[in-house]
Amino acid sequence: MKPSHLIATASLTAALILGGCGNKEKEEKHEHDNKTEEHQHSNKSHKTLTGKFKSGEEHVEGNAKIENGKIMLTDFKSAKGPDLYVYLTKDGNIKEGKQLEMVDYNKPEQTFDIQGADLDKYNEVTIYCKKAHVIFGAAKVK
Repeated sequence: MKPSHLIATASLTAALILGGCGNKEKEEKHEHDNKTEEHQHSNKSHKTLTGKFKSGEEHVEGNAKIENGKIMLTDFKSAKGPDLYVYLTKDGNIKEGKQLEMVDYNKPEQTFDIQGADLDKYNEVTIYCKKAHVIFGAAKVK
């Protein structure tokens, strides 16, 4: 075997061995980062978020509270609509939002389950009429 092939083979072997060591450290760091992120997400999903409804294209009023995997509407009133739904949205984006359940336009106290929803993706509780494609109103939750 020529000396140049021997040096090239030795260099390649050393690079692969050293490269593998660096990747293991990166994998361990990535696993640690993922565990930290999961812990932070689980903490955020247990915090309380609140907001006050503001009318959109129709009249909506009341309060929204997100706590313990539920949305609670209090002092809620809305203009009458044929099929009003509660959504979790980011800035009112219905297409990217999470549809929950139908909302009763004249029932002041209502609760909706949101278990499993990633609250990092949303900042509003939105009342949307599917039939008319109209946002009645929304509450920014903080």
